[in-house]
Amino acid sequence: FSVQPDTYDVTISLGGLPTDVATALQVDGNKVAEMKGGDVHVLTYPIGTSHTFQVDQYATGASGYRYYCASNSWTAGAEGSNIFNYATQVYLDVSTDPIGIAEVTQPGWYQVGSSATISPVSTELDGSAGVKYRFAEWTIDGTPRAGNGFVVVMDAPHKVAAKFDTYFKLTVLSDYGNPQGQGYYRAATT
Repeated sequence: FSVQPDTYDVTISLGGLPTDVATALQVDGNKVAEMKGGDVHVLTYPIGTSHTFQVDQYATGASGYRYYCASNSWTAGAEGSNIFNYATQVYLDVSTDPIGIAEVTQPGWYQVGSSATISPVSTELDGSAGVKYRFAEWTIDGTPRAGNGFVVVMDAPHKVAAKFDTYFKLTVLSDYGNPQGQGYYRAATT
């Protein structure tokens, strides 16, 4: 006669997730463990049963970092192992200074190593009555960048801003003579 085991083992591990970032491990929809990068879990089940293993599709890391698992579910009915692989994503924050005066490339998440195209902005915009905005420069993480529109390599989270100078309209009126100086002037200039 022979003795057959009545259980089987399933080994679950994570790839691409840092040791300080956690994801929930669920079996058949119920959370069974909190896993961090580098963790390995071995689970035992009766032969003849099948189970679905799932991790969070997104895991949040340090500011501007998250981790994405494209295939975050796996089903097993016999002994086996599965590695849930995470890819690093970084955040691109795009804005204007002053805030909200122009449409810019939408902020969002990008795969590490990919490229983000920053669309050019208008060189002059009308504000409220007597106010204009003129494009001055782009900055990446506070550092000026030449040109209007460019590509950013997403090797880390980045903050990109289109900086505009504010101009105010000076109106000169007189019943006498020919006064000069009317026009738009940059804020804080004489």
